[in-house]
Amino acid sequence: MKALKKADAVIGRVFSVLGVADMAVLGIIMAINVLIRFSGIPILLSWYSEVVEILFAWMVMIGAVILCRNSAHFRVDLFYQKLGHKRGFYWLEAFCYTVALVFYLYFLVYSFSLAVNAPQTMPVLHIPKGYAYACMPICACFMCAYTVRDIVKAVWRALGKLPIDQAA
Repeated sequence: MKALKKADAVIGRVFSVLGVADMAVLGIIMAINVLIRFSGIPILLSWYSEVVEILFAWMVMIGAVILCRNSAHFRVDLFYQKLGHKRGFYWLEAFCYTVALVFYLYFLVYSFSLAVNAPQTMPVLHIPKGYAYACMPICACFMCAYTVRDIVKAVWRALGKLPIDQAA
């Protein structure tokens, strides 16, 4: 269990650093583009849109993994307000996580197919589109793993094997 927590901490740090670095590079590239266009300097950044497309896709998917890891994703708390910290809430939470896991698995399968079977190459960078799409199945694997973790925790809480989290 200690090894899993250490691996989770490392994965969390890696994704956080990658997300911040991705956002910083994206911001710098966009700022340079705005400055060049505003100044009227006749420099063509033909690669700009392709790089922004790749960086933005990775930023979104890395952000989704971080949200999934921290259980900070969007949720409707109507049932939480009605059930509070009772065992029934955790059964409902396990069901909701199971529905999310089905979606993530579906997303994993079809995004993997998209990444592997994308025949196009980017016109300027000459990179296969599949490399740009690789962020989806890679991040979907992590989202599946974290969702399985959340299902297990919710079931254990519902069964009374884990203490009910009063701060959740």
